Amino acid sequence: MTIEAAAFRADAETMGWLKAQAERLGQDDQELLSRALTLAAEHYAGQSNALGEPLLSHCREVSSTLSRLGLDAETLAAGLVSALPSVNPGWVPLLQRTLGVGIATRVEGFVRMGQIQGLRSHSGEAKKSADRTAQLEAVRKMLLAMVQDVRVVLIKLADQLQTLRHLASRGEDFARRSAARDTFEVLAPLANRLGIWQLKWELEDLAFRCSDPVAYKQIARELDISVRTVEAHRQSIRRKLGLAGQADLIRYAVEHARSGS
Repeated sequence: MTIEAAAFRADAETMGWLKAQAERLGQDDQELLSRALTLAAEHYAGQSNALGEPLLSHCREVSSTLSRLGLDAETLAAGLVSALPSVNPGWVPLLQRTLGVGIATRVEGFVRMGQIQGLRSHSGEAKKSADRTAQLEAVRKMLLAMVQDVRVVLIKLADQLQTLRHLASRGEDFARRSAARDTFEVLAPLANRLGIWQLKWELEDLAFRCSDPVAYKQIARELDISVRTVEAHRQSIRRKLGLAGQADLIRYAVEHARSGS
């Protein structure tokens, strides 16, 4: 199915998104992504996840993150249909038939990662710190060991990133704190272990914003003031240097160094 044909099944915003992704894809990959989008649009219509975010927009943003990481069309398609298990009990044969065994396998790995991630909640807040740290490390190792394709981990990280983005400005305190805890304890360390710094930094930033929004805003304000102060100082130096001749420039540099200012 071509991008134009899929337009009959998806909204204009989603179609604009698909065309933007298609710019770096070949014809076969475009058709695969188009089929995945059509399938997602059909099954996600009017559906939201447990946090109240529309499934189609959530999965579209998951796929966008994967696209920014330069991943292949199959992984982008798997990101689009990663929520299908929550709305269709017969999702395995459906994906195998419409998108192929490879994509069905990645979605299955994504689901299994979520199940294993749930073991984190059994570590218990009251346990000793050393025991809790050891159990969390065991969960991380289990997640990596059970995934045969690292792209499944990237889908999971992109999914968590979109969840945090959604929760950062809305949602109940418990949901925000829970998502932040999952991120700090399990998912950001996985991104770090895989060397996906871009995801690690954004995951941690959003998790901090969700876990302590007051402190986050205060630090953000202070950083903004610091950046503006440094920039003003740089502009001042540029103006002074621009007015100085070569000899004056050298003299200014020497005096500046002596004064330590």
